[in-house]
Amino acid sequence: MNLSYLSASVPNGETFELEHIIARKRIDAADSSRPRHILGNSLGNCMYLPRGINNPKKDKTLYEINDHNRYSQLIKESQYFSEDEMQKAMQALTASDYESVNGLLRERSRQVAHTLVRALLKDSV
Repeated sequence: MNLSYLSASVPNGETFELEHIIARKRIDAADSSRPRHILGNSLGNCMYLPRGINNPKKDKTLYEINDHNRYSQLIKESQYFSEDEMQKAMQALTASDYESVNGLLRERSRQVAHTLVRALLKDSV
């Protein structure tokens, strides 16, 4: 059983990798402190990406590589940040406004956790 938040839409035969929504390179550039102020490894900053998307994406967002709306469905199904939220996150990174970035990450963590719990409860009934 696939217990990820994408369990209903991820094809079984496709290879997926766990990846950061806000790229690690961008977080590293904004926050070099140890321990980090930004919750970059939290559930709110993680998603599964098909290997073919993940490798070329590197330090970009899915919006930056979404030619012809190719990844719009994945963005929707993965509870990816909205374009407005992503823009706010990038501005907050630039301004070293860690609390704003973390607020967005915490909110997405909550959303993904609720989705996982609903999927678990649905499968157990």
